[in-house]
Amino acid sequence: KERLTQTVQRLKNQLNSSNEPPERLAEVIEQVLSKLTGRGDAKFLRWINAQHKDSIRLIPVEEVDYFKAEDKYTLVLTKEGESLLKKSIKELAQELDPSQFWQIHRGTIVNVSKIDKVSRSLTGRGILRLKDRPELLTVSRNYLHLFKQM
Repeated sequence: KERLTQTVQRLKNQLNSSNEPPERLAEVIEQVLSKLTGRGDAKFLRWINAQHKDSIRLIPVEEVDYFKAEDKYTLVLTKEGESLLKKSIKELAQELDPSQFWQIHRGTIVNVSKIDKVSRSLTGRGILRLKDRPELLTVSRNYLHLFKQM
């Protein structure tokens, strides 16, 4: 943080001493802001290492339909079937790209590109249907805001 403070102070001094802004100022400011907000080089999971029977499957995250909590583990459901991941939903949610995966319940995370439709039940909860999957998933009231019309 001390180096960052010194750099910001140096930039302020340069700006005050010159009538023209330095070259590539906008680019430098954008880089600094992206580092401070943490959205710069964010690394999200691209592959899931999941246990399937007696072997380990390497699953691209694009192929995942949804994740479902199962005790201390997480079920990974794809078109090919289900596999077991030795991580909790909470840990997994932090490693997935939030623009691609939405948590819809405390124990369920869905791939947004696999969502077919969402409707509302009589109790106020959402009912989510995925493309090419027979089961219906519950969207809790806490996560229903994700599906408000934009």
